[in-house]
Amino acid sequence: MIKIVLIIFIFTSSNIFSQRVCDSLFGTGFLKISKTFAFNVYNADSTVFLNINESTLESNFDFIKNDKLSKFIKIRCLEERDSCYIVVVNELEYNNKVVLKDSNIQLQTMEDYILESSTICDWNNLKEEINGKPFIPEHSTLFKPIKIEGEWLMVESEYYNYNSKEWHNQYSWVQWKMNNTVIISVMYLR
Repeated sequence: MIKIVLIIFIFTSSNIFSQRVCDSLFGTGFLKISKTFAFNVYNADSTVFLNINESTLESNFDFIKNDKLSKFIKIRCLEERDSCYIVVVNELEYNNKVVLKDSNIQLQTMEDYILESSTICDWNNLKEEINGKPFIPEHSTLFKPIKIEGEWLMVESEYYNYNSKEWHNQYSWVQWKMNNTVIISVMYLR
């Protein structure tokens, strides 16, 4: 599930880290980083907040999504700049830090994150088309994300009709974002 919190923070130093951080409520997306790559997370004054490497990943940091089955960690990214990313380390205290850009660090947009999910969990707000009439699926099923058009997400549901002995696909739309706030839940199945 994606946790949404309003983030407002201003860096006060005069180096590359200075500027207002975020106008978006959910940010740019996530930084996807190999677990074997060591890197620093910096404070606004350019001092090192934390060095992240394989041994520090054994500690439990709330801001690092460290799935044991994945080769990557993820850190929520608020903003991409020319030479760095602004990341969230504590959402409750509006505490943001800086990660310098590197070829080993990949930005995954929120759209990509949603499209890579296994299913959406918002069955009550499905529409036949964008801004269309409500869509009621024939069977309770999983809704696989297919494509995004602006604030709308097309989903596919597949079900087996025992009478005709055939598989059927249905397509519908759900609004995934409103005023830069993610309004659906997604799930990753293994």
